[in-house]
Amino acid sequence: MSSELKTQFLNYMALQRFSDHTKRSYVTGVKLLSKYYMQSPDTLTSDQIQDYNRAVDRRSKWAPCVVREI
Repeated sequence: MSSELKTQFLNYMALQRFSDHTKRSYVTGVKLLSKYYMQSPDTLTSDQIQDYNRAVDRRSKWAPCVVREI
């Protein structure tokens, strides 16, 4: 994410009074989304974002099923 885009995003979240934790989580989420498609977040389409969210949702449903041996 370009520094200008990140600054705009952070300013918007500050105006909305998002917590620091939420801001960090959202910025991380946008970075992961951008990395997934290997393109800037401001060039992504709504369809790409929805597809990514579905892919993440499918993976997260398996997370509770992971069993670790101690």
